[in-house]
Amino acid sequence: MSDAGAGVGAGAGDVVVRWARRAARDLEHRKDEINRLNVFPIPDSDTGANLSATMAAAVDALAGTGAGTREGGGAGARAGAGAGTGEGPGAGETVDAGGGTGTGGGTGQGPDVAVVTAALAGGAVRGARGNSGTVLGQVLRALADVASTGELGAGSLARIMTTAVRYVTEALSTPVEGTALTVLRAAADAATDARGPAVDVARAAADAARAALARTPDLLPVLREAGVVDAGGRGFVVLLDALVETLGGDGDGRGGDGAGLGGAGGAASDGDTPGGAAGAGSAGAPVGGPTRDDAHAHAHVHADAPADADAHARTHAPAGAELEVMFHFRGETAAALDDLRRMMDGRGHSVVLGRDTATSATVHVHTGDAGALIEDAFALGTVSDLRIEALPSTSPTPRRRPGPGAGLLALVPAGPLRDVFAEAGAETDADAELGERCVVLTNGRDATPVIDHLEADRRQFSVIDTECYVGGLAALAVHDATNDWQDDVEDMADAVASQRWTSISCDGDGAGVDAGTLARRIRDLLESGGELVTLLYTSAVPAETVADVQRALAEDAPGVEIHAYRADGMECAVQIGVE
Repeated sequence: MSDAGAGVGAGAGDVVVRWARRAARDLEHRKDEINRLNVFPIPDSDTGANLSATMAAAVDALAGTGAGTREGGGAGARAGAGAGTGEGPGAGETVDAGGGTGTGGGTGQGPDVAVVTAALAGGAVRGARGNSGTVLGQVLRALADVASTGELGAGSLARIMTTAVRYVTEALSTPVEGTALTVLRAAADAATDARGPAVDVARAAADAARAALARTPDLLPVLREAGVVDAGGRGFVVLLDALVETLGGDGDGRGGDGAGLGGAGGAASDGDTPGGAAGAGSAGAPVGGPTRDDAHAHAHVHADAPADADAHARTHAPAGAELEVMFHFRGETAAALDDLRRMMDGRGHSVVLGRDTATSATVHVHTGDAGALIEDAFALGTVSDLRIEALPSTSPTPRRRPGPGAGLLALVPAGPLRDVFAEAGAETDADAELGERCVVLTNGRDATPVIDHLEADRRQFSVIDTECYVGGLAALAVHDATNDWQDDVEDMADAVASQRWTSISCDGDGAGVDAGTLARRIRDLLESGGELVTLLYTSAVPAETVADVQRALAEDAPGVEIHAYRADGMECAVQIGVE
């Protein structure tokens, strides 16, 4: 990566090292500010600390390359190429400031860019902390993969960012708009359209990221309610601002004469970079959310031993609490990672699987029963670097339960879909205690065995033929346990009747399900009006496809809420409901 303002004779590896150090320093300065913005996916006030720790781990990994001992790094460094993605060029190859390749060491061009970026990626992926740190690892992995082609220049920035968008989307089980992914995508789009030297491309990307960050509350209601922008997105704006400064900006993303390389234009002190507490250009929006710093209580589990019954007991969260579980996983085949993701989707949420090779990844998940999840992970492959932290008990949306003497049973298959219905307030186990009277939501499934059982017990019950799973969720959306029982049943039945819905690819293989098809079908359903779209999809539909649909609809139907849920076990690949 080169630019006229980057310094005389500075090679691509040298520039990357300077950027990484500056980014680590700036994230450390900004971590408290970013922590205060942290309300999604859980308000645990540690996004800034996690990003800072992950970037620090990346910079620490430079020590093995010869670039980590002093500012600017050593010349002709060759050690440490195995630290990253394993996809870089062989040892002995260097990249000069113009992106050309040569051989040998001691060229005076600084450290080998492929070696440096591989080390940064490896250090970040293995040293990732939290959801945001795992995402950052994928961004640095994209940098390493593009650098492995032997070229880094102004035109490389767009490739790095578009690759990062793809890697981050693949890492997330349920991509959500209004997060760092939205900010990163805006930066990638701007870099793709920009022309000129690297500093101008970086500045365009940073400006677009800042604008996208200011819009995150419009896309994610929890941010709007708290009066903040997305914490992870704010962190990635800091990274891009550091890049502009490294390439020759003046510290505020507006260009300059190279002072940002450690002279008068060095990193700004806490509070004087644009978009400070309010989050980079959010017009002075108040900072809401908790103010607790990185103060998790740690539960330790020996990562080299199988998770036994005692470990299960130590890692089962108390009622109302959850645990954050992170570990490095290595399977014998790439399919083991797919099996791992499916298992984690069924046992937890906030799942991020950040790959470093085709068969290994750093894993992040929130779960109420870490013991069972860890046992299953050990059964699928090799688990190391296991870390477990207690998350604060939160209940932003209390789970609605049927009132005294009434039960609500939803017929759904085993898997992630049961969790969706359970969180909405329904029982999903036909053997559960349902009270003296109950409501059965059929969801298009055979209710005969349940009805026979209820009749045998002489229970009072009502059956609502919801026809589909999105119909059942529509009923639950209006369910009011405090209402008269019969009135509640009628309200739920009316909600089902007024919903418009469709299914796609009912052989379940996902054939023909692409972003264009999904967006078109949703728009068709919205032609007669609607405020809420519920999208259920199985693993046959790539998460990236769902993210593309959410982005498209956010642009042309901004007043419509879109809720997407992973729902493996459905008979169809996709169900869509509009209310």
